[in-house]
Amino acid sequence: MPDIEGIYETQVSLEFRALLRLGCLCCVERNEARRLAATGFRDGTDTFFMHQLQFLRLAHHPYLQPQTGTLRHLYLYHNHAPTGRRAMFGLFLTPSKRVVVFVLDTVRTNQMPNMANMYNNEHSEK
Repeated sequence: MPDIEGIYETQVSLEFRALLRLGCLCCVERNEARRLAATGFRDGTDTFFMHQLQFLRLAHHPYLQPQTGTLRHLYLYHNHAPTGRRAMFGLFLTPSKRVVVFVLDTVRTNQMPNMANMYNNEHSEK
């Protein structure tokens, strides 16, 4: 259609935009990493801007390498309900083979199932 000038995204979260730009693997640019190594985080900065991160290709850096059997890193999972009343955080501590789950709920009644049983059931199915 020659009448269409462009398609614009509205109401897209910043996290989603970051995932689209960086994919599932990224690293700090070499120059920025060298600068941080030289300063040793003396300036109190321990965060990065989007322009300081670069996309890594899966062909050169496999994602969640199955041949090693374990992950050497920590992973954080976050999900929230569209109503904003509930949220869940999962911190995967793979070196110690532990997971910590935090559930935020504005309701005062405890409606959470037993997480240990849920994990064991899911793990046995896999």
